[in-house]
Amino acid sequence: MRINFIPRDGGNRFSGTIAGNIATDGLQPDTFRDVERGSATFPDFRASTVKNNGEINPGLGGPIVKDRLWYFFSGRYQVANTYVTGMFHNKNAGNPNAWTYEADPNRPATYNRDWHVYQARFTWQAAPKHKIGITYDIEDTCTCNSNVGATTAPEAGSELNFPLQRFVQLDWTSPVTSRLLVEASGIHR
Repeated sequence: MRINFIPRDGGNRFSGTIAGNIATDGLQPDTFRDVERGSATFPDFRASTVKNNGEINPGLGGPIVKDRLWYFFSGRYQVANTYVTGMFHNKNAGNPNAWTYEADPNRPATYNRDWHVYQARFTWQAAPKHKIGITYDIEDTCTCNSNVGATTAPEAGSELNFPLQRFVQLDWTSPVTSRLLVEASGIHR
C-alpha cells in the first residue's frame, strides 16, 4: 500500500484556521426504551447512543523569513464516547466483600476514546528550484473501557492506551520544467 502524505505549508502572510464539531446525548432523539426492563432496576435501558462526540482542529502558519522560510502548526483533539447497550457500572466494583454484579441504574456504562495530534512543519526555499520541508508529528490515543458490552461490565473491560506515537517527515521538491516536478520524501515513524 502506498499513501501520498502531503503536509500543509505556511505562506508569506500569517493566517489560521479552526474547525470543530460537537454532539451530545441531548442532540439526539430518545427513541429506544426497553418496555419490559423499564423497572426500578433498569429505568433507562439505553441503546449504543452518543454520550458526547466532538473535535477541534486549530492551525496557524506564516513566514519566518518572507519568501524563504515558513512555518505551520496544527493540532487536533477528538473525543468519541458512546453508551453501551444494556450495561451499567457495577455497584459492587472494588468491594472485596461482594462478588456479584449489581447494576447501578444511575451510571450507564460508556465506551470512551480520546485522541490528540500535534504537528509542526517548517519549509525552506533553499534555491529558486529547491524547496525542503520537515514535519514533526506526535499523537496519542486512549480507547478506554474497551470491550465493554451487554455481558461485560466496565471494570472487566480493557484499556487500549497508545501513549505516544511520533513521526518525522523530510521532503524535497524541484520543478525542473513547467511540466516536470521531481520530489523525494522520507518518513520515520
